[in-house]
Amino acid sequence: MKNNLIAFFLSLLIHFIILLLIFIKLPQDDAYKPPKHGSKEGERISIKNFKFSPPTQNFTQNPPNPMQTQESSASVAKEEPKITKNDKPTPKLETQNKESKPKTTKDSKTKQPTPKPTPQKEAQKTSKSTPNPLASSLKSNPTSKLSSPSIYDYGKNMANQEIKELYGEDLYSLNYEERKFIEDNLSSIGKITQQYLKYPQIAGQMGQQGDNIVEFYLHPNGDISDLKLLTPSGFRLLDDNSLHTIEIAYKDYPYPAVKTKIRIRVMYRIY
Repeated sequence: MKNNLIAFFLSLLIHFIILLLIFIKLPQDDAYKPPKHGSKEGERISIKNFKFSPPTQNFTQNPPNPMQTQESSASVAKEEPKITKNDKPTPKLETQNKESKPKTTKDSKTKQPTPKPTPQKEAQKTSKSTPNPLASSLKSNPTSKLSSPSIYDYGKNMANQEIKELYGEDLYSLNYEERKFIEDNLSSIGKITQQYLKYPQIAGQMGQQGDNIVEFYLHPNGDISDLKLLTPSGFRLLDDNSLHTIEIAYKDYPYPAVKTKIRIRVMYRIY
């Protein structure tokens, strides 16, 4: 039994291999085998047997005849009026556009009486409606309500308490001539300075007020030196105004016999 089975399988393999060889060999025999390079085998094919299709229908190998050129020009002339016929509808579009333009002008004329407010105008209205705090402060403090700044009147009495407070301990370091000049002329120096003293307009509008003390040395020839602000008022406009006033008014001050230290209190008030 085993031998019979082995023989059966061997016969099947042999038949299967034979069939494969037959199927593989058939297409190879039918396929075209080109001749080897340099060999004379195979058929020679001449180029005359091939037919080349022309690239375009109008292409001709022979030069154009004058009759053909006349016919082509005539055909072009016939085709041109067709193009002009197609151009006829364009004027209608132009007329339509022309008719549509005056409508827009009429609409614009009708819309003119009701212009819309621009954002700039709205911003101006809002700026007018919202008051500026600085402007309101300036309006609330007009210059008419400002009182002219004044120089404190110390009188002619050397024992005046205000003079002691003004000079403090420096009063006892002064000699007799300096004390005598201060006692007799400090009031007149204050009055002369009062003539040149004015309230700064911007400071008054902003509501700035206060007192400051100015110190300087008055020389026998009428000059001044070491002009400075001893105690500021807290506002630069007022302090600069006091120093500037002394620089103008000192030319009218009385001349001391010796170099004398002068102190002046300037008061700025708003009522």
